[in-house]
Amino acid sequence: MIGAQFLKSKRWQMLVPRLVALLDPPRGQLSFNNRGDGLVIQPGSKTPSKPAREERRAGRGVDRRMRIAQSLGLVLLLAGCASPGVHPLRPHDLAVAPYQETITSALTGSLMYEGGCLLFRDEATTAHLLPVWPLGSTFNGTSVIFHEPGKPEQRVLVGEEFVMSGQPIAWSALAAPTYLPFHNQCNVEPFFVSGVRPAN
Repeated sequence: MIGAQFLKSKRWQMLVPRLVALLDPPRGQLSFNNRGDGLVIQPGSKTPSKPAREERRAGRGVDRRMRIAQSLGLVLLLAGCASPGVHPLRPHDLAVAPYQETITSALTGSLMYEGGCLLFRDEATTAHLLPVWPLGSTFNGTSVIFHEPGKPEQRVLVGEEFVMSGQPIAWSALAAPTYLPFHNQCNVEPFFVSGVRPAN
């Protein structure tokens, strides 16, 4: 284990006296000689006592602080090694991409917000799709403001029936890291939205 090896290393052993001095300031100041040994200067004294390493060996209460410092170091080391992974979707996150003019299908259905994902439910097949809206579109929790370049913005309410036109797309075509949270959390096929209109 990397953490255990680091705690046994010389580098860690040199850091411990510094950490001990930070954890126990009333014991005095900590200075270092030319070899890097920690020297404790007792309050009211101008001369350093034994090197901190020798004091630790002598067992004058530094062992307990040493264990605390090592535990603290291990926790910090393990916290730094944790990988952040893919963040979960934040409320109102919306999958967006540059506008696509190609329309291969028009689907009637409604938007639903479930599990942190804004999905489209196709009325004919009851299948769920992840709409990928044009850049500039926004979601406020109750409706999507659809932005089509060169045209007025349109509002689509969650739960309102409408016709969504565009084209299905494979996840492999959405390779940017910004789509990973949508792929992991929503787990439905994406669909490029090129137009929206009322169902009636």
